[in-house]
Amino acid sequence: MTLKIEDLVGMSERSAVRKIENARYLARTISRDGVPRLTPGEDVDMERVNLVVENGDVTKAWLG
Repeated sequence: MTLKIEDLVGMSERSAVRKIENARYLARTISRDGVPRLTPGEDVDMERVNLVVENGDVTKAWLG
């Protein structure tokens, strides 16, 4: 399964994580409703998708 990062924006967090994992990537929620959960560091992993979630929906997604 090919993963298009831009398609994740607007999806529910649960659906996005499922899609990411089905494509054999790791999902990491960086921020939920404006509250940081993790600080993106210098540990870049091109098999991981970082997510920002607002009101249950993905508003930003990127590899790393």
